[in-house]
Amino acid sequence: MLKHYVIESLEPSLYFGFFTSLIGVLAAARTGHFLFLQASLVIAGILIAQAGVNLLDDYQDYMSGLDKETVKTKFSGGSALIAKRLIDPKKVLYISMSCLSIAAVIGVSLLVYNQLLLPFMVFGALAILFYPRYIVKIPLMQEPFVAFSFVMVCVGSFLAAGGSLAGLAYPLLAFIPAGLLVGIASLAHSVPDARFDAKHGRRSITVVLNSNHKRAYVYLSFYTMTYVLVVSGVILGGLPIFSLSVLLTIPLCVVVFNAIRSYRDPKSFEGSMGRNALSAFIYYLLLAIAFVI
Repeated sequence: MLKHYVIESLEPSLYFGFFTSLIGVLAAARTGHFLFLQASLVIAGILIAQAGVNLLDDYQDYMSGLDKETVKTKFSGGSALIAKRLIDPKKVLYISMSCLSIAAVIGVSLLVYNQLLLPFMVFGALAILFYPRYIVKIPLMQEPFVAFSFVMVCVGSFLAAGGSLAGLAYPLLAFIPAGLLVGIASLAHSVPDARFDAKHGRRSITVVLNSNHKRAYVYLSFYTMTYVLVVSGVILGGLPIFSLSVLLTIPLCVVVFNAIRSYRDPKSFEGSMGRNALSAFIYYLLLAIAFVI
């Protein structure tokens, strides 16, 4: 049914792409030189590209057999729709390729306005090509690579919307936390799949550590790093003081930290993954508001 393909395409994780791009755009607007059309295009391009990457990942995980073994939850285990054969894997691949093609066209149109975007587009293309088959198999690389990729989304969106390289220093203290949140989500949401990921050759931090206690402290360390960077940005005068409101997410961070440390099974952990997603959503929203007020 058509609605199943729509649901498959509009995964909740799209908010990561939306907010990281939005934060880059809003930071550019704060500098006083803002290009509305390019800002709109870059946000649309990022969303379409992420939808394409998500669909491609679902297709490849199903074809490899990984998603036939995992326990399905709202936040982990891969695509339940493909696993249950409610949608055709080949059609998912076609939709993915269509999304990536549209995103490429948008990227080329943005490149006409700003050639500085070329390295970001090349990086994005290489990431799509190499991440699912190679990057995930390099020990301890998956989560940092995901985080770095979304930092690049922030920076690319900032430049596309009118920001300059000269004005990038302070916004980076917000962009790096924004990217880290995606890496943190990758870590937390892959805890239920760690055993299956290891079986299929993935070597993420979650897999390599092979200890819920260690995974929890890496999660906490990454989250703490985001707070330190934002607070530093405010102290240095580069980030709006309202950015400190992201500290309101600390209680949720601690709750998820404790849940990872005492992890038992996918279903009982589902609520904790939801709380991690909520924490990231609130963090992004507060950071975005900080650049507006």
